[in-house]
Amino acid sequence: MRLHDYGENSWDEARCLEEFAAYFRRESDDRDGIEAVRDAMNHLDCWPQCVAQLSCWPHPDAALATALMSFWNTYGLWSIPRGLRENLPIFVDALKCHLPRYDGPSMTLFRGELEARHKQGIYGILDDRAQCGRDVCEPT
Repeated sequence: MRLHDYGENSWDEARCLEEFAAYFRRESDDRDGIEAVRDAMNHLDCWPQCVAQLSCWPHPDAALATALMSFWNTYGLWSIPRGLRENLPIFVDALKCHLPRYDGPSMTLFRGELEARHKQGIYGILDDRAQCGRDVCEPT
C-alpha cells in the first residue's frame, strides 16, 4: 500500500508512528504521504505519541530541525495545535532538542513584529498607543 492511501481501517497507531518518523527521517518525501499521516494522527488521536518520539532521536540534528520547522510552517496554525491540544509543549521540546543552541549575548526578541512597529514602540496586538496607558506601551 502506498503511504498516501490512507483508510481508517488500514492504519493503527504503530503504523502512524512509523510513517510519521519516516517522513522526518526523509525516508519519504511524499507530500501526499504526510497528509495521510496527519489524517491518521487525527483519526487515531495519536499526535502526542508521534511528535514525542522525535525528542528521543540523537540530537541536535539540523536536518530534523529543518523538517520540524517546515512542518510547523505548513501545519502550525491549525493542525498541530488542534492535534496536540494541551500537549503542544511536546512540539516545542522536539524543536529544543534539535535546533542549535544559541550561545551569543542575551537579547530581547519580539516575535513577528515589523521593524516600523518596533520603532514606534508598538508591541503585540496593540494597534496604536492610544489603546493603553503610555507607561504600558513604552519599550523597556
